[in-house]
Amino acid sequence: MPKLTYLSCVLLTLSGTHVDAADIFVQRDTQNGISLVGIDGVIEASDDRKFSNKVFELDKAVVVLNSPGGSALAGIEIGKTIRLKGFATIVPEKGLCASACALMWLGGMPRLISDNANLGFHATYIEKDGKLLESGVGNALVGRYLTLLNLPERAVIFVTNAPPSGMNWFNRLNQSHSAIEATFVNIQKENAPTARKALDPIATVRTFYEYLSQGEGGAAAALVIPEKRGIGAFNEKNMTAYFGGLKRRLQLGAVYRENDGRILVSYDYTRQDGFYCSTTASVTIRESFERLMIEKILAKC
Repeated sequence: MPKLTYLSCVLLTLSGTHVDAADIFVQRDTQNGISLVGIDGVIEASDDRKFSNKVFELDKAVVVLNSPGGSALAGIEIGKTIRLKGFATIVPEKGLCASACALMWLGGMPRLISDNANLGFHATYIEKDGKLLESGVGNALVGRYLTLLNLPERAVIFVTNAPPSGMNWFNRLNQSHSAIEATFVNIQKENAPTARKALDPIATVRTFYEYLSQGEGGAAAALVIPEKRGIGAFNEKNMTAYFGGLKRRLQLGAVYRENDGRILVSYDYTRQDGFYCSTTASVTIRESFERLMIEKILAKC
């Protein structure tokens, strides 16, 4: 089993639980000429441009991915840049790379994944400026990207047939079936720092509703536990269509924590038919993949 000692002293810089736009950073290694690029957090619509600017001058790099997902369109564009630059991709130990992040990972040359990592594919919905693209257009964009990567037919089917609810997890057991070329690695972290950033439940909930206020269902869904992602009200398509189509976008009010751990959040909005909603929702969160994610929401509207 391959061992990557080069990454050992920096991988845990990705162990923080960012809930805002992805944190993209570059660490140059002048000794062997291979730079480390880290992407941690929810992928937002503008992150593809941010990534391109960060890596413009790099010749060789390993892109370390730890993201619950987000904007599929930005993920595809980042994946294209990764492939054009010839960068490797890796999901670190205990890392989560789902939905849009998994599309980015596919761009790597080579693709690496830790044995204890979590890499999940999910039905792709393409949104732009808070609006869903026609399903045919979205499918064409994903198909064109996978063709650019020269994936075999079975790999394309594995990725594009991912369920709209839950995740299609990639692992050693289904690698042969999926036909996705990847190397499973054991990353040594003996010398890495062990500190982990504090989890902030209020920030998680606030960020979720801020994404809804912008009509960004994909980014909002990235903050939902993977097993419930895509189901009912947590479906990216439904969230983008509903909150992106409001006459008056969602206005976020107070966000605070009850003694029992629930997060209460007040908001209001107006639908196109004139219906006015003003309510306080009760949000249940739990730790999943070393992040705080949303498990359940009770709201009148």
